[in-house]
Amino acid sequence: MPLAAVAFAGQTMDNLGTTLTAEAADALGYPGYKDKAGDPLTAKLQFEKPAPEPTPENTTKNPTPPADDTQKVLSGRLTWGVKESFRTYVLSAGSITPASGAAKNGDTFDFAFGKGDLDVKKQKLNASFQGNLRFQYAAHGIDMTFGDPRVEATGKTGTLYVDVKNASGAKTGLRFATLDLSKTDYKTRNGVLALNAVPAAFTAEGAAAFANATTGSMYKAGDPMDPLTFAVAVDKDATLPSAGGTTGGSNGGAAGGTGGTTGGTGGTVGGGSSTGGSAVGGNLADTGAEIPAGALLTTSGVVIAAGAGAVYLARRRRTSQV
Repeated sequence: MPLAAVAFAGQTMDNLGTTLTAEAADALGYPGYKDKAGDPLTAKLQFEKPAPEPTPENTTKNPTPPADDTQKVLSGRLTWGVKESFRTYVLSAGSITPASGAAKNGDTFDFAFGKGDLDVKKQKLNASFQGNLRFQYAAHGIDMTFGDPRVEATGKTGTLYVDVKNASGAKTGLRFATLDLSKTDYKTRNGVLALNAVPAAFTAEGAAAFANATTGSMYKAGDPMDPLTFAVAVDKDATLPSAGGTTGGSNGGAAGGTGGTTGGTGGTVGGGSSTGGSAVGGNLADTGAEIPAGALLTTSGVVIAAGAGAVYLARRRRTSQV
């Protein structure tokens, strides 16, 4: 509602003259106020200052987030045999059965690829594989399965995790072995990172997987096991190197290419696998005949029944290790 007419004069807004309107007269309850002079008006206006232009001094600096260099692994393969001397021992009168993605390759086994990620800059690799190996030696009470190996590597060290099933039950993702990656640079070539004969050693948990209630395990933390040879590809058009069955036993050695023999002077044992007679890390005479007849037997009755055979086996294989 308009109350007064304001007379502006000059550039200032101090003591401006006002004239009351009819609406103001009605509001004040006296019609005679219409067109009468009202009190002078003084106005003071304050305008908002415009925001300053962005400059390096007044601009908040938001750091650029680091680039994610993680690459998805698209394919891969692991070649591994757990432990050569243990394979030889089981195959002397038992069997090793690959399944669910594992397949025999010479004296060792290939495991199919599952999934994984690779960061070359940070030197990090996480790759899981599929398949399992069932070791059975009924006469000595052995029935254990190792499967779905997974490699976690950072820099010069890594860990092998394995699902284990034995007489004491089943364990998923058991920390099975440590890996020596001191010679690995993590650089891909033609889209492939290939690691050949990576040295591996039992962890305490991995060694304990071979234990029984009578005498424990014949292995201990730090004992060498079969090296791992594996390759992963981050390029969909990459070709994985051919997998071979050549292994240098528990100390590593040559792996890859084609072939299926190991060194030593042994012959063909069980299931068509060629194995060597000599294995790194000691022999049956060193570890004692009690290992197959005690550490690997689960009942006293079987110990008695197999004791003589174990001693005979020890004498014939003075250069073989369990």
